[in-house]
Amino acid sequence: MARHPKSPPPRVAPVRQYSRRAFVRVRYSGAKKAGQWRAHGAYLEREGAQQEGGKGIGFSATSDDVSVSKTADAWQTAGDDKMFKFVLSPEDGARLDLVDYTRKVMARIEQQVGQPLEWCAIDHHNTDNPHVHILVRADKKLFLSNQLINKDAREIAGDEATRALGYRTEKEIQAGRDREIEQRRFTGLDREIQKKLVAEPPQKEGEAAPGTWLVEIKNVDKNQRYADRVLREKKARRQHIARLKALEEIGVAEKVGHMTWRLDAGWDKALKELETLKNRSSMLLQHRELMTDPRALPVVTKLEPGQRLVGRVLGTGMNDATDSAYLLIEGADGKAHFVSQTAKIVELRGEGKLKPGEMVSLESKVSKTTDRPFLIVESLGLEIPSRGFTSVKIPDQILDADLKHREKAGLQLPDPEAARMTSGFAGHYQRALIERSKRRAIEIEKAAAERKAREEKWQKEREERAARRNKRRRKREIDDEIE
Repeated sequence: MARHPKSPPPRVAPVRQYSRRAFVRVRYSGAKKAGQWRAHGAYLEREGAQQEGGKGIGFSATSDDVSVSKTADAWQTAGDDKMFKFVLSPEDGARLDLVDYTRKVMARIEQQVGQPLEWCAIDHHNTDNPHVHILVRADKKLFLSNQLINKDAREIAGDEATRALGYRTEKEIQAGRDREIEQRRFTGLDREIQKKLVAEPPQKEGEAAPGTWLVEIKNVDKNQRYADRVLREKKARRQHIARLKALEEIGVAEKVGHMTWRLDAGWDKALKELETLKNRSSMLLQHRELMTDPRALPVVTKLEPGQRLVGRVLGTGMNDATDSAYLLIEGADGKAHFVSQTAKIVELRGEGKLKPGEMVSLESKVSKTTDRPFLIVESLGLEIPSRGFTSVKIPDQILDADLKHREKAGLQLPDPEAARMTSGFAGHYQRALIERSKRRAIEIEKAAAERKAREEKWQKEREERAARRNKRRRKREIDDEIE
């Protein structure tokens, strides 16, 4: 008699896999400069971050009408030296009342900390998943343990989402997994595939392994005890096959057999970089109207000692994923650079500098006293508009500084043909730099010739003076002999 799979015995409580998930990031911010926290709060209140019709109004444990910028500024003005910044992002944020949800999460965190928390928050709906930014007053007594920051806060947030919406159904879980199939990032399906990988052996004996990976998707064993397990494994197999086909389209996988795929070395890193690129592109979109070339590649830039960046400011902003502030620069190299804001950048912004369109230079050097790198940020005193930028003449002083840096660092000029084909401000700057290098070479040659002529003239004059002195001395000697 054929044996049919049976359903598993009932469980006492739903397993962890059915719980709702949430992402929580906790950082702290020091009070380095007056007005710093107010500026951070103002950015969180910016137009367009909340739901349509939102007016940048935050909330707290007891109020639905809170100014995040004024509250944060009041804390700093009172002498607080730091505050904690939370990013609370439940997976099903679009289905939650984020205000009520946040209050419940913070109440439980307050219980765990064992002391009252003073906080304010604002919800954002400008990303794929609605989330909440929370500022918590640290005062001098508040201490958040690593256990809370790294684990407990996330579990509390997930538990409150589960209480509000109930456990995830099998249908919801499978729908979430299906959504991962076409995503251009490293997903949960990829983690499952990663566990099945085996290193591809060398083609010939004695050769080094190629560094690639192989994965074979096998058939499901239908003779298992539990019917639901068979069904889940069948669904997982279908999803893994679909995901591998999607990875073929992305370009990190290749089908090499009936149910076997080869994955490139570093395929997982490539997927994570794709997600990072998507996040940068999303941030770049906020400044697109100010760009002279919207096709500029977004890159995160950290200058190493000796490196220099020249460009025009597009604006400042905050990475909602990391809660870190950045300065966005359309570089003379044709890239859009995200540069983490330093104290010097914040200081210049406070002085009304580094406005959109303004040309700047950033150069990393090493301190002679501390032997640590520091960033020199200089406003070049020239505004390059996003429209009509070719009509703005870039002063020789700016171009000469770049040429001198290139000479010192051993860097070559942009290729003339490539510069001719480059669009936007970068092309305008590169062509001006090349033309200036030609004129500068002529000027240097002319100056060298003039210097040589002057030196020859001075040498001739010195020789003539010496000859006259010798003549006078000889005359005196003759006169002395006559006497």
